[in-house]
This record gives sequence, structure tokens and C-alpha cells, in this order.
Amino acid sequence: DMGATADVWAADVMGWLRTARDEAVATIAELGLEAPGHVPWWGEGSRDTVFTIAVHVLAEVSRHAGHADIVRELVDGEIGWNQGRENLPDAGDGVDAQWWLDYRARLQATAESFR
Repeated sequence: DMGATADVWAADVMGWLRTARDEAVATIAELGLEAPGHVPWWGEGSRDTVFTIAVHVLAEVSRHAGHADIVRELVDGEIGWNQGRENLPDAGDGVDAQWWLDYRARLQATAESFR
């Protein structure tokens, strides 16, 4: 669900990141940057290249580094890439304001459990 729980260690998260990196490098090496790619939660009609997806992932990693986006989200109340286009996976009936408040509360409770 895009979040680590209290029972997940930082080493586990770093391991997931290394696995994702290794799989991305292998995919790019095998297919090339111009190969077609698809991200299901970008919409049924979205057809992009491996290059477009790689650039998006790089932007996401840089944006989320240090979780500075959490501070911004607390300040402006917006989620995702920009207003009206959250680029988050569908949460059943959609990602609405209440879903986001509940999600943030779960993340905050997890963070506070480490105190």
C-alpha cells in the first residue's frame, strides 16, 4: 500500500530499493529505452516508453528523497504530482480526501511507534 509498517526494518526497505534498481537496469539493458511500457495505474489508454517511465521514476525518487514531500503535503494539503492528477494507485472507489486523511494517520501512527 505504498507504505512500510512498523514491523519493517530500514534494511528491508533498502533491499527493496536495490531490487527495484537491479530489475530496472536489467529491463533497460534487455529492452532499450524506446521499448513500449505500461503502468496500470496511469490509465488504460496510457502507452509510454521505457524511457518515459524511467524519467518518471527518477523524478519520483528525487521528489520523495528525505520525505520532503510529506512536509509539502502537510502545508498545502495536496497529494501526488499536481492538483487534479494524483498519479497514485486507485484505492477502490478512488483516492479522496478521507482516504488520504486515513492513510496519513496510519503513517503517522507507524512513525510514532518508533519513539
